[in-house]
Amino acid sequence: MVGVHLGSLEKNLSELGKRLDEYPNFAVDTAGRMDYLMLMPREQARAFLIKYQDRVLYGTDLDILPDANTAEELKDWQSTYARDWRFMATDDTFSFGNKQVHGLKLPNSVLQKLFHENATKWIPGL
Repeated sequence: MVGVHLGSLEKNLSELGKRLDEYPNFAVDTAGRMDYLMLMPREQARAFLIKYQDRVLYGTDLDILPDANTAEELKDWQSTYARDWRFMATDDTFSFGNKQVHGLKLPNSVLQKLFHENATKWIPGL
């Protein structure tokens, strides 16, 4: 089972960790909750993602509605993906809202799981 939106425990990674520890068949995705990860203490987010690297899938809530300007929406998608990758993969510092965010610089092996391997593992047939 994959709990979307960090299992709706995006404000409490400690509690989410307890759930992941208790239920080995439970994973979560980051859809719609990357902002929370960016705004929490860097070391807390980094430690959580490394510890539960086999149980977190990168996801978004991005969509294109029928009346949308597809080109503009795709630019927004590209910007979101680039920002999220920068946060997870680098140690860059950048502005997000009114806060300075320091990237997590996760190991490549963790990034591969978050952005690809976990999705194929947890969502059969993907």
